[in-house]
Amino acid sequence: MSFRKVVRQSKFRHVFGQPVKNDQCYEDIRVSHGTWDSTFGTVNPKFLAVIVEASGGGAFLVLPLNKTGHIDKAYLMVCGHRGPVLDIDWSPHTDDVIASGSEDCTVMVWQIPENEYAGCDNVVLIWDVGTAEELYHLDSLHPDLIYNVSWNRNGSLFYSASRTRA
Repeated sequence: MSFRKVVRQSKFRHVFGQPVKNDQCYEDIRVSHGTWDSTFGTVNPKFLAVIVEASGGGAFLVLPLNKTGHIDKAYLMVCGHRGPVLDIDWSPHTDDVIASGSEDCTVMVWQIPENEYAGCDNVVLIWDVGTAEELYHLDSLHPDLIYNVSWNRNGSLFYSASRTRA
């Protein structure tokens, strides 16, 4: 009996990976450890969604593909489940719809807004609620995440507080 070398040819033998540049990566995402056998993230042509660790129920992040870099811990999360989120998946027909399944035996379908989330763009918008018109667009107040906006008693002044340290 003779032993022959068995060489299995692979169609991928001449394929080599290249590392992605740092400006095309996401940093500091706290990925959930409780996703079990499901995927912890999913992507479509517009967004990246990642299940993250959250207290008080399940949550996941939805990040635009064009905004890479450091993800702040205060970044808005999609919350609504009472238990940890186990799986997420985008709609194959609409890029703005995502479904999430949770340990609390619920499935939720979410509509992600076309433009950015309110509160994540460091802009204060003042609206006329009667006419639904934007009165003021204040985008140079704070270079960092805005935490609070409040009016005085008669509505003539407001203040905004951010994470920026002077």
